Amino acid sequence: LIVTTQSGCKDTIDQPVTVYSPPVANFTGGGAGCGPLCNSYNDFSTSADGNVNRWTWSFPGGSPSSSSMQNPTNICYNTPGTYGASLIVTTTYGCKDTIAITPLVTVYSWPHADFCIDQTTAPATDPVFNFCPQWTPNPGVTNWMWNFGDGSSLDSLSTNPVHSYSTTATANDFYSYDICLRVQNEHGCWDTICKTVELIPEFTFYMPNCFTPNEDHTNEFFFGKG
Repeated sequence: LIVTTQSGCKDTIDQPVTVYSPPVANFTGGGAGCGPLCNSYNDFSTSADGNVNRWTWSFPGGSPSSSSMQNPTNICYNTPGTYGASLIVTTTYGCKDTIAITPLVTVYSWPHADFCIDQTTAPATDPVFNFCPQWTPNPGVTNWMWNFGDGSSLDSLSTNPVHSYSTTATANDFYSYDICLRVQNEHGCWDTICKTVELIPEFTFYMPNCFTPNEDHTNEFFFGKG
């Protein structure tokens, strides 16, 4: 700066001006998977002048939705969809830089396993059941596995299986089996549901082995039923 008076007198002063280079914001993280999906993020920001000493993270759709840590962890996304993230870094000189990456996180939805049974009870003399798929989304399920609860081989081919329990239900008696269906979509997300079927004895003629003729008006007479 040079100043001059009305008399022509002058004076000069020089002062330095320092311009700091801004930082360069950068980070890694994110991923894809079945919800809830939890991720960690790593700061890779650099600075030529001064050190980065402040981080301002934003995670729209995540929980928590923000962080001031350098390397935040356990950022979870519960709702299926696609999400991004942003980072603002600040140096000791107050210089800033911002980076935003979208898409960064993809959360896939889970399938819903369900199936129907033509009947929940059947006679032990005819222990056959028919099943039909009711899983959702359809299409969307790429793999499935039927477990009929009787030690037989798992079925990963049939969508409408017919299964007989004649191998294990060898007597005219009561039996119960838990049928479980596991379904999986193209992203590896899976769901399982189990339902119970029963076999009941079927009699063409039933003869009791006792009666109680004690005048209490219950079970007083001995007779067979056909």
